[in-house]
Amino acid sequence: MIPGIKLILAPGHTPGSIIVQIKSAKDELLCIGDLIHSRREFSQPDYYSFLDSDPEKALKLRTEGLMKISQSGTLIFACHFPFPGIGYFTQEKSILGWRLVID
Repeated sequence: MIPGIKLILAPGHTPGSIIVQIKSAKDELLCIGDLIHSRREFSQPDYYSFLDSDPEKALKLRTEGLMKISQSGTLIFACHFPFPGIGYFTQEKSILGWRLVID
């Protein structure tokens, strides 16, 4: 166990998928691993990949996870996105979907 680092089980894409939470005082970064793979998953919440081992779990985790992350304002590292892949999830008001904002 390493202080400030927590592994959060996130099955659905693969049985052992995880999200890594890194905290220091009030700062937090989430490495979301296989939670999101493409921009399509933002605009089509019901989309799943043929690579998702349990599509139902993957969709539930993706939609609930995105909602929690966007509400918390947590900085994320989306490793499947172009460099640097660091930003914040925000929910679009005008369309159904999500957006990764990189500042």
